[in-house]
Amino acid sequence: MNYFQLYCEYLTQCEKENWANMRDPNHDYMEWNHTLPQCIFENQPIGQWLTIEQHAIASALQTLAFGKNCLCAWHKKYLPEKILTLSWGYYKDHKRKVGKKCVANKIGIHSEAYLNSVERSQVSSRVGLLNKELGKGIFARTPEQRSLDGKLAAKVVVENKLGWQSDRIREKTRLGHMKKVTVTDPEGNQRQFSSIGEACSAYGVSGAALTKYLRKGGPISKGKNKGLIFTLSVNG
Repeated sequence: MNYFQLYCEYLTQCEKENWANMRDPNHDYMEWNHTLPQCIFENQPIGQWLTIEQHAIASALQTLAFGKNCLCAWHKKYLPEKILTLSWGYYKDHKRKVGKKCVANKIGIHSEAYLNSVERSQVSSRVGLLNKELGKGIFARTPEQRSLDGKLAAKVVVENKLGWQSDRIREKTRLGHMKKVTVTDPEGNQRQFSSIGEACSAYGVSGAALTKYLRKGGPISKGKNKGLIFTLSVNG
């Protein structure tokens, strides 16, 4: 099939239909269509206003005619099943390549700035709540299933000495807890402890919490230990 010829015929049909129905972008929701795809030929001054449904189909026909993705994510819901099946593979291949490039170059949602941003945390929270409402992902399982899965996973970890149960990690943790810790209060007074465990007991925190304090490297910003600075002793 000559998709380029079909594409041109479709544009002619759309323009006739829109003219007959007196559609225009000032009164109707329409999108500008570049007759020669902008992603291939850059910004050419040739095009026409199409309804969003027409624009989606035109973009799919462009994709098939030029053998390169010209589709956007929002087009999908407006495409008839047959043309969706024929063209959507180009879109998925394009997004896959873009995704790999972003990961390799640490840009977009893979950048350090975004990964450590408040925005990412908020997005993750909203996605989690939405999945819970829709019963998707881990929320698709019943509490009984999740409990059983947790028990099975724990059994595998213990029996095979994986993760925190491995000899290497257990020994690393034991040695880590033997490191000396210095705690400095806002007035500059210092207390020294012979181990992380001892410091944990003195300040009523878990090993994980104290490890987080040590990583922070500055004063604790909130909670009962606010203002304290936890550091590993030089001779620890």
